[in-house]
Amino acid sequence: MSSSHSSHPEDEETAGLLSGSGPERKNARNKLLAIILGAITISLIVIGLTAIWADPNGFGPTSETFAREYYQYVNDLKYDYMTPLDEILVGSSRTRSSDSLITDSAAGATAFSCGIKTYNGAIGVDPNKSPCGTILEAAKAIGLITGLVVTSRITHATPASFSAHVVSREMEDVIASQQIGNYPLGKQVDLMFGGGKCFFLPNTSSESCRPDQRNLLQEAEEEGFKNLLTRNEFDALDTSSVKRN
Repeated sequence: MSSSHSSHPEDEETAGLLSGSGPERKNARNKLLAIILGAITISLIVIGLTAIWADPNGFGPTSETFAREYYQYVNDLKYDYMTPLDEILVGSSRTRSSDSLITDSAAGATAFSCGIKTYNGAIGVDPNKSPCGTILEAAKAIGLITGLVVTSRITHATPASFSAHVVSREMEDVIASQQIGNYPLGKQVDLMFGGGKCFFLPNTSSESCRPDQRNLLQEAEEEGFKNLLTRNEFDALDTSSVKRN
């Protein structure tokens, strides 16, 4: 997707580097592939046949401690009570921003997805605005099926940081385009459940949030996705007919 599809003129150069054409795109692709190889090496250690990552936005040790102490108190439990999370927790990650004491969900999610610290607003890019290899890209590269299930917009900063590479979280039109496969590495997410339909509709629709006339729902179908827009469509889904790409 070219930078002209973005509603952020100030980011045209970087957007072009990430999703444009010509030598810049080739160089960006080669660099990203090299980064992905590093991500794959690390990810092989933690990825099994099935891996589920839960990312409650804004949740941290303080939140868990409060929940544990409250539940322990109201239920008169022993001092050494452990929550279900306590029993499966194997480590933690410091997800602070590289440019602020207060981290936003873009920098925090990128810290999770890429294993690096970056600036607030960054989606899958490092402080120099270069793409970083994500855990989903590493999983896809070794043949796993990948998915994102969210209660927010699918183009929101948290899921976007696992499925796109843009310099600003505000570029949700570009994020949507990358999520369906418009990126040098192609489609990296096989299943996506979430909101944010407006970023997939052409601006000729009254429900659209896009600055252009691209119909990403139609493009997604061409990439092998099946669009489910209602609960009835979801309930009627025949999973036996779903093909793995």
